[in-house]
Amino acid sequence: MIKKIIKAVNVVFGNFVRVQSRLSFDEARKYLQEISPKPKGTCYTKNKLAIQYDLHIIIPAYNAEKYIDECISSLLMQDFEDYEVIFVDDGSDDRTLELVKKHLKATNLKIYSQKNKGVGPARMAGMLRSIGEYILFFDADDVLEDRLFLKKCEKYLSVSPDIIVFGAYNFRDKRSPFNKKLTNLPKFIEKGTYLGSELSPFLFQICYGWAWDKVFKREFLLKKQISFPSLRHSEDLVFVFSALLSNPVIVIDKSIEIAHRMKYEGSVSGEYRELNPFDHFYAIEMLQKKILQVKDKQIYQKSFNNWLITFLFWHCWSMRDRNIRAQLIRTTKNFLDQKMKAKDITSDLDFVPKMKLWLLKSPRIMNLFSPLIGCLKNKIG
Repeated sequence: MIKKIIKAVNVVFGNFVRVQSRLSFDEARKYLQEISPKPKGTCYTKNKLAIQYDLHIIIPAYNAEKYIDECISSLLMQDFEDYEVIFVDDGSDDRTLELVKKHLKATNLKIYSQKNKGVGPARMAGMLRSIGEYILFFDADDVLEDRLFLKKCEKYLSVSPDIIVFGAYNFRDKRSPFNKKLTNLPKFIEKGTYLGSELSPFLFQICYGWAWDKVFKREFLLKKQISFPSLRHSEDLVFVFSALLSNPVIVIDKSIEIAHRMKYEGSVSGEYRELNPFDHFYAIEMLQKKILQVKDKQIYQKSFNNWLITFLFWHCWSMRDRNIRAQLIRTTKNFLDQKMKAKDITSDLDFVPKMKLWLLKSPRIMNLFSPLIGCLKNKIG
Protein backbone atom coordinates (compact mmCIF):
# COMPACT_ATOMS: atom_id res chain seq x y z
CA MET A 1 0.00 0.00 0.00
CA ILE A 2 2.80 2.44 0.95
CA LYS A 3 4.61 1.74 -2.31
CA LYS A 4 1.48 2.62 -4.27
CA ILE A 5 1.14 5.93 -2.41
CA ILE A 6 4.81 6.85 -3.10
CA LYS A 7 4.38 5.95 -6.77
CA ALA A 8 1.25 8.11 -7.02
CA VAL A 9 3.02 11.09 -5.40
CA ASN A 10 5.97 10.69 -7.79
CA VAL A 11 3.60 10.70 -10.80
CA VAL A 12 1.83 13.84 -9.61
CA PHE A 13 4.87 15.92 -8.52
CA GLY A 14 7.75 14.40 -10.49
CA ASN A 15 7.15 16.36 -13.67
CA PHE A 16 6.89 19.60 -11.69
CA VAL A 17 10.28 19.02 -10.07
CA ARG A 18 11.95 18.19 -13.35
CA VAL A 19 10.58 21.31 -15.01
CA GLN A 20 11.98 23.52 -12.25
CA SER A 21 15.48 21.94 -12.55
CA ARG A 22 16.24 22.66 -16.21
CA LEU A 23 18.65 25.54 -15.43
CA SER A 24 22.31 24.77 -16.01
CA PHE A 25 24.76 25.03 -13.12
CA ASP A 26 26.16 28.39 -14.31
CA GLU A 27 22.67 29.79 -14.93
CA ALA A 28 21.55 28.70 -11.50
CA ARG A 29 24.61 30.28 -9.85
CA LYS A 30 24.05 33.54 -11.72
CA TYR A 31 20.41 33.56 -10.66
CA LEU A 32 21.30 32.98 -7.02
CA GLN A 33 23.95 35.74 -7.12
CA GLU A 34 21.35 38.17 -8.45
CA ILE A 35 18.83 37.49 -5.72
CA SER A 36 21.49 37.11 -2.99
CA PRO A 37 24.70 38.97 -3.87
CA LYS A 38 27.97 38.24 -2.11
CA PRO A 39 28.28 40.55 0.94
CA LYS A 40 31.01 43.19 0.92
CA GLY A 41 33.30 43.81 3.90
CA THR A 42 32.64 42.16 7.22
CA CYS A 43 29.78 41.88 9.65
CA TYR A 44 32.00 43.60 12.24
CA THR A 45 32.50 47.37 12.17
CA LYS A 46 36.08 46.65 13.20
CA ASN A 47 37.37 43.13 12.82
CA LYS A 48 39.09 42.58 16.14
CA LEU A 49 40.25 39.10 15.20
CA ALA A 50 42.52 39.92 12.26
CA ILE A 51 42.79 43.45 10.96
CA GLN A 52 44.35 43.54 7.52
CA TYR A 53 46.13 46.81 6.77
CA ASP A 54 46.56 48.24 3.27
CA LEU A 55 49.98 49.78 3.99
CA HIS A 56 52.87 48.16 5.83
CA ILE A 57 55.88 50.22 6.90
CA ILE A 58 59.03 48.10 7.24
CA ILE A 59 61.88 49.41 9.42
CA PRO A 60 65.20 47.53 9.63
CA ALA A 61 67.52 48.69 12.40
CA TYR A 62 70.95 47.88 13.75
CA ASN A 63 72.19 49.69 16.88
CA ALA A 64 69.87 52.65 16.28
CA GLU A 65 69.08 53.50 19.91
CA LYS A 66 69.90 57.17 19.40
CA TYR A 67 67.04 57.78 16.95
CA ILE A 68 64.68 54.79 16.88
CA ASP A 69 62.27 56.15 19.49
CA GLU A 70 61.78 59.36 17.52
CA CYS A 71 61.33 57.38 14.31
CA ILE A 72 58.72 54.97 15.72
CA SER A 73 56.85 57.79 17.47
CA SER A 74 56.54 59.81 14.27
CA LEU A 75 55.07 56.77 12.49
CA LEU A 76 52.57 55.85 15.21
CA MET A 77 51.34 59.46 15.46
CA GLN A 78 50.09 59.50 11.87
CA ASP A 79 46.52 60.73 11.35
CA PHE A 80 45.65 57.55 9.46
CA GLU A 81 44.38 54.14 10.58
CA ASP A 82 44.91 51.61 7.81
CA TYR A 83 48.63 50.90 8.28
CA GLU A 84 50.96 48.65 10.22
CA VAL A 85 54.58 49.13 11.29
CA ILE A 86 56.84 46.09 10.98
CA PHE A 87 60.10 46.56 12.90
CA VAL A 88 62.99 44.17 12.17
CA ASP A 89 65.88 44.28 14.64
CA ASP A 90 69.00 43.22 12.74
CA GLY A 91 70.94 41.80 15.67
CA SER A 92 71.39 45.04 17.62
CA ASP A 93 73.55 44.85 20.76
CA ASP A 94 72.42 48.19 22.21
CA ARG A 95 69.01 49.32 23.57
CA THR A 96 67.28 49.54 20.16
CA LEU A 97 64.94 46.58 20.70
CA GLU A 98 64.17 47.63 24.28
CA LEU A 99 63.13 51.12 23.16
CA VAL A 100 60.87 49.80 20.40
CA LYS A 101 59.13 47.39 22.79
CA LYS A 102 57.95 50.39 24.81
CA HIS A 103 55.58 51.15 21.93
CA LEU A 104 53.98 47.69 21.91
CA LYS A 105 50.72 49.07 23.30
CA ALA A 106 50.09 50.20 19.72
CA THR A 107 48.08 47.41 18.05
CA ASN A 108 49.56 48.19 14.63
CA LEU A 109 53.19 47.57 15.62
CA LYS A 110 54.86 44.19 15.07
CA ILE A 111 58.43 43.40 16.19
CA TYR A 112 60.76 40.74 14.80
CA SER A 113 64.41 39.95 15.53
CA GLN A 114 67.15 38.20 13.59
CA LYS A 115 70.91 37.75 13.67
CA ASN A 116 72.86 40.55 12.02
CA LYS A 117 72.67 40.01 8.25
CA GLY A 118 72.53 43.55 6.85
CA VAL A 119 69.80 45.92 5.74
CA GLY A 120 68.81 43.97 2.60
CA PRO A 121 68.02 40.67 4.35
CA ALA A 122 66.35 42.61 7.20
CA ARG A 123 64.02 44.34 4.73
CA MET A 124 63.28 41.05 3.00
CA ALA A 125 62.41 39.50 6.38
CA GLY A 126 59.90 42.29 6.93
CA MET A 127 58.55 42.03 3.40
CA LEU A 128 57.95 38.26 3.76
CA ARG A 129 55.92 38.92 6.93
CA SER A 130 53.89 41.65 5.26
CA ILE A 131 50.43 40.95 3.89
CA GLY A 132 49.56 44.56 3.09
CA GLU A 133 48.78 45.72 -0.42
CA TYR A 134 51.52 48.37 -0.28
CA ILE A 135 54.93 48.57 1.41
CA LEU A 136 57.00 51.55 2.53
CA PHE A 137 60.62 50.79 3.48
CA PHE A 138 61.71 53.26 6.15
CA ASP A 139 65.11 53.99 7.71
CA ALA A 140 65.52 53.84 11.47
CA ASP A 141 66.85 57.40 11.69
CA ASP A 142 64.25 59.12 9.47
CA VAL A 143 60.98 60.74 10.57
CA LEU A 144 57.56 61.58 9.20
CA GLU A 145 57.30 65.18 10.31
CA ASP A 146 53.93 65.61 8.58
CA ARG A 147 51.20 63.78 10.56
CA LEU A 148 49.08 63.70 7.40
CA PHE A 149 51.79 62.01 5.30
CA LEU A 150 50.05 58.63 5.06
CA LYS A 151 46.65 60.23 4.57
CA LYS A 152 48.05 62.14 1.58
CA CYS A 153 49.37 58.86 0.18
CA GLU A 154 45.94 57.27 0.43
CA LYS A 155 44.48 59.32 -2.42
CA TYR A 156 46.89 57.63 -4.86
CA LEU A 157 45.99 54.07 -3.88
CA SER A 158 42.77 54.28 -5.91
CA VAL A 159 44.93 54.59 -9.05
CA SER A 160 46.50 51.25 -8.05
CA PRO A 161 50.08 52.29 -8.91
CA ASP A 162 53.02 49.92 -8.65
CA ILE A 163 55.34 52.60 -7.25
CA ILE A 164 54.76 55.98 -5.58
CA VAL A 165 57.77 58.34 -5.49
CA PHE A 166 57.81 61.18 -2.94
CA GLY A 167 59.86 64.26 -2.28
CA ALA A 168 62.34 64.50 0.58
CA TYR A 169 64.44 66.99 2.52
CA ASN A 170 67.57 66.57 4.58
CA PHE A 171 68.17 67.58 8.16
CA ARG A 172 71.04 67.28 10.60
CA ASP A 173 70.87 65.67 14.02
CA LYS A 174 69.56 68.94 15.39
CA ARG A 175 65.97 69.12 14.19
CA SER A 176 66.03 72.85 13.38
CA PRO A 177 66.52 74.35 10.93
CA PHE A 178 65.53 71.82 8.27
CA ASN A 179 67.22 71.89 4.92
CA LYS A 180 64.18 72.21 2.63
CA LYS A 181 66.11 71.33 -0.51
CA LEU A 182 64.51 68.35 -2.28
CA THR A 183 67.04 65.58 -2.54
CA ASN A 184 65.61 63.01 -4.88
CA LEU A 185 63.57 64.40 -7.78
CA PRO A 186 64.86 66.47 -10.73
CA LYS A 187 62.96 69.59 -11.69
CA PHE A 188 61.96 68.30 -15.13
CA ILE A 189 59.79 65.54 -13.62
CA GLU A 190 56.29 66.84 -12.99
CA LYS A 191 53.68 65.55 -10.58
CA GLY A 192 51.54 62.85 -12.19
CA THR A 193 51.08 59.22 -13.18
CA TYR A 194 53.41 57.57 -15.70
CA LEU A 195 54.19 54.22 -17.25
CA GLY A 196 57.80 53.16 -16.79
CA SER A 197 58.21 52.96 -20.57
CA GLU A 198 57.29 56.65 -20.87
CA LEU A 199 60.27 57.56 -18.68
CA SER A 200 62.75 55.12 -20.23
CA PRO A 201 65.06 57.74 -21.87
CA PHE A 202 65.85 59.17 -18.40
CA LEU A 203 64.72 56.36 -16.11
CA PHE A 204 67.86 56.52 -13.93
CA GLN A 205 67.40 60.26 -13.40
CA ILE A 206 63.79 60.37 -12.17
CA CYS A 207 64.87 59.47 -8.63
CA TYR A 208 67.81 58.25 -6.61
CA GLY A 209 68.26 54.56 -5.93
CA TRP A 210 67.23 54.53 -2.30
CA ALA A 211 64.07 52.80 -1.10
CA TRP A 212 62.99 54.95 1.85
CA ASP A 213 61.11 57.61 -0.15
CA LYS A 214 58.92 55.24 -2.18
CA VAL A 215 55.87 53.04 -1.71
CA PHE A 216 55.75 49.73 -3.60
CA LYS A 217 52.83 47.47 -4.42
CA ARG A 218 53.58 44.13 -2.80
CA GLU A 219 51.91 42.07 -5.56
CA PHE A 220 54.05 43.86 -8.18
CA LEU A 221 57.28 43.05 -6.30
CA LEU A 222 56.35 39.39 -5.97
CA LYS A 223 55.21 39.05 -9.58
CA LYS A 224 58.39 40.63 -10.94
CA GLN A 225 60.55 38.76 -8.40
CA ILE A 226 62.19 41.96 -7.16
CA SER A 227 64.22 41.63 -3.97
CA PHE A 228 67.08 43.16 -2.02
CA PRO A 229 70.40 41.38 -2.66
CA SER A 230 72.58 40.30 0.27
CA LEU A 231 74.99 43.24 0.06
CA ARG A 232 76.14 45.36 2.98
CA HIS A 233 75.39 48.54 1.04
CA SER A 234 74.06 49.64 -2.39
CA GLU A 235 71.35 46.97 -2.12
CA ASP A 236 68.76 49.76 -2.48
CA LEU A 237 69.74 50.71 -6.00
CA VAL A 238 69.43 47.12 -7.28
CA PHE A 239 65.95 46.88 -5.78
CA VAL A 240 64.68 50.29 -6.89
CA PHE A 241 66.03 50.33 -10.44
CA SER A 242 65.04 46.71 -11.04
CA ALA A 243 61.51 47.77 -10.14
CA LEU A 244 61.66 50.81 -12.43
CA LEU A 245 62.97 48.65 -15.29
CA SER A 246 59.91 46.37 -14.97
CA ASN A 247 57.57 48.93 -16.62
CA PRO A 248 55.55 49.82 -13.52
CA VAL A 249 52.74 52.34 -13.16
CA ILE A 250 54.49 55.20 -11.33
CA VAL A 251 52.95 58.06 -9.36
CA ILE A 252 55.26 61.00 -8.64
CA ASP A 253 54.45 63.72 -6.12
CA LYS A 254 57.20 66.03 -4.89
CA SER A 255 54.90 67.82 -2.45
CA ILE A 256 54.68 64.83 -0.07
CA GLU A 257 57.98 64.83 1.79
CA ILE A 258 59.97 62.55 4.08
CA ALA A 259 62.50 64.02 6.50
CA HIS A 260 65.83 62.24 5.92
CA ARG A 261 68.54 62.55 8.55
CA MET A 262 72.01 63.38 7.24
CA LYS A 263 75.29 62.10 8.67
CA TYR A 264 73.84 59.46 10.93
CA GLU A 265 76.93 57.30 11.50
CA GLY A 266 75.06 54.58 13.38
CA SER A 267 72.52 53.88 10.63
CA VAL A 268 71.93 50.31 9.57
CA SER A 269 74.20 50.63 6.52
CA GLY A 270 76.35 53.69 7.29
CA GLU A 271 79.35 51.87 8.71
CA TYR A 272 79.24 49.10 6.10
CA ARG A 273 80.63 51.26 3.28
CA GLU A 274 84.11 51.38 4.80
CA LEU A 275 84.01 47.72 5.83
CA ASN A 276 82.76 46.64 2.38
CA PRO A 277 83.91 49.44 0.04
CA PHE A 278 83.45 47.43 -3.17
CA ASP A 279 79.88 46.13 -2.77
CA HIS A 280 78.57 48.81 -5.11
CA PHE A 281 80.53 47.23 -8.00
CA TYR A 282 78.53 44.02 -7.50
CA ALA A 283 75.33 46.07 -7.44
CA ILE A 284 76.26 47.73 -10.75
CA GLU A 285 76.92 44.37 -12.38
CA MET A 286 73.52 43.12 -11.16
CA LEU A 287 71.87 46.14 -12.77
CA GLN A 288 73.73 45.57 -16.03
CA LYS A 289 72.38 42.02 -16.17
CA LYS A 290 68.87 43.33 -15.49
CA ILE A 291 69.13 45.83 -18.36
CA LEU A 292 70.21 43.06 -20.74
CA GLN A 293 66.97 41.24 -19.95
CA VAL A 294 64.79 44.25 -20.74
CA LYS A 295 63.14 44.75 -24.11
CA ASP A 296 64.61 47.71 -26.08
CA LYS A 297 67.53 47.82 -23.65
CA GLN A 298 69.39 50.38 -25.78
CA ILE A 299 66.80 53.02 -24.78
CA TYR A 300 67.98 52.82 -21.17
CA GLN A 301 71.72 52.76 -21.87
CA LYS A 302 72.41 56.50 -22.07
CA SER A 303 70.45 57.18 -18.90
CA PHE A 304 72.28 54.34 -17.13
CA ASN A 305 75.74 55.52 -18.26
CA ASN A 306 75.15 59.07 -16.99
CA TRP A 307 73.84 57.75 -13.68
CA LEU A 308 76.75 55.30 -13.38
CA ILE A 309 79.48 57.96 -13.58
CA THR A 310 77.68 60.24 -11.13
CA PHE A 311 77.18 57.33 -8.71
CA LEU A 312 80.82 56.16 -8.88
CA PHE A 313 82.05 59.73 -8.44
CA TRP A 314 79.92 60.14 -5.30
CA HIS A 315 81.18 56.87 -3.86
CA CYS A 316 84.78 58.02 -4.23
CA TRP A 317 84.66 61.55 -2.87
CA SER A 318 82.32 60.69 0.02
CA MET A 319 84.52 57.91 1.43
CA ARG A 320 85.78 59.30 4.75
CA ASP A 321 88.81 57.08 5.29
CA ARG A 322 91.70 58.52 3.27
CA ASN A 323 93.46 55.20 2.59
CA ILE A 324 90.27 53.39 1.60
CA ARG A 325 89.34 56.32 -0.64
CA ALA A 326 92.67 56.18 -2.48
CA GLN A 327 92.27 52.44 -3.03
CA LEU A 328 88.66 52.89 -4.13
CA ILE A 329 89.60 55.54 -6.71
CA ARG A 330 92.21 53.23 -8.25
CA THR A 331 89.76 50.33 -8.32
CA THR A 332 87.07 52.55 -9.89
CA LYS A 333 89.45 53.53 -12.70
CA ASN A 334 90.19 49.86 -13.42
CA PHE A 335 86.51 49.00 -13.25
CA LEU A 336 85.66 51.70 -15.79
CA ASP A 337 88.45 50.67 -18.15
CA GLN A 338 87.96 46.91 -17.97
CA LYS A 339 84.33 46.23 -17.08
CA MET A 340 82.56 49.28 -18.47
CA LYS A 341 84.89 50.11 -21.39
CA ALA A 342 84.85 53.80 -20.56
CA LYS A 343 85.83 54.84 -24.09
CA ASP A 344 82.59 53.35 -25.43
CA ILE A 345 80.30 55.21 -23.05
CA THR A 346 81.87 58.67 -23.33
CA SER A 347 79.66 59.64 -26.28
CA ASP A 348 76.55 59.01 -24.14
CA LEU A 349 77.61 61.34 -21.35
CA ASP A 350 76.36 64.83 -20.66
CA PHE A 351 78.88 67.56 -19.87
CA VAL A 352 79.01 67.18 -16.06
CA PRO A 353 79.32 63.35 -16.09
CA LYS A 354 82.10 63.73 -18.69
CA MET A 355 84.04 65.94 -16.29
CA LYS A 356 83.46 63.44 -13.49
CA LEU A 357 84.66 60.60 -15.70
CA TRP A 358 87.84 62.55 -16.46
CA LEU A 359 88.47 62.98 -12.73
CA LEU A 360 87.77 59.30 -12.03
CA LYS A 361 90.35 58.33 -14.63
CA SER A 362 92.90 60.66 -13.03
CA PRO A 363 93.46 59.11 -9.57
CA ARG A 364 96.01 61.66 -8.37
CA ILE A 365 93.76 64.63 -9.17
CA MET A 366 90.73 62.83 -7.75
CA ASN A 367 92.56 62.08 -4.50
CA LEU A 368 93.61 65.70 -4.26
CA PHE A 369 90.14 67.18 -4.80
CA SER A 370 87.94 64.62 -3.02
CA PRO A 371 88.32 66.15 0.49
CA LEU A 372 87.54 69.59 -0.94
CA ILE A 373 84.45 68.30 -2.75
CA GLY A 374 83.27 66.59 0.44
CA CYS A 375 83.80 69.76 2.48
CA LEU A 376 81.80 71.86 -0.01
CA LYS A 377 79.01 69.30 -0.17
CA ASN A 378 78.73 69.21 3.61
CA LYS A 379 78.46 72.99 3.85
CA ILE A 380 75.86 73.13 1.07
CA GLY A 381 73.91 70.24 2.63
